Amino acid sequence: MARLPQAQAKQAAERADEAPDFGVAQPGVYLCKLRGVDTSRQGPAGPYWTWEYETVGIQDEPNGKRFWDNTSLSEKAIGRLGKVFQSFGATTEADTDDLVGSLIAVEVKIGTINQGERQGEQRNEVVAIHPAEVHPWADEYQSETAAAAASASDLDSVSYTH
Repeated sequence: MARLPQAQAKQAAERADEAPDFGVAQPGVYLCKLRGVDTSRQGPAGPYWTWEYETVGIQDEPNGKRFWDNTSLSEKAIGRLGKVFQSFGATTEADTDDLVGSLIAVEVKIGTINQGERQGEQRNEVVAIHPAEVHPWADEYQSETAAAAASASDLDSVSYTH
């Protein structure tokens, strides 16, 4: 048996509501930030990139929910990769590291896992990637973020004298 030390048990209980939900999100368009891109993957059609997005939790949307999207570099599917770059407002020559942290609107649906040990379970599938501006709360989120950054900057510039 395992038991958390008292201080950690209290902290875990207090912060439980902050933890991301690992369940399936409802179909829709979510305002997300790009967490990263794994460019090392290989599949039957050749190399592909896995984009990881995380919801920002604006209004009634979940905070910290993650979605993954694969974009193939195969000749048949590479146009979709170009669409992803367009949605970020970037050229296809852009370094994905420079896009990390950027806002994007991620459209998801609920699908069923077709193979493996989780076969038959539901999961979210990314249907499309859209510029952040298509999300109804993108402007509000950017305003809140800018205000919070300005407030933090104001606190950094305060000098204290004795």
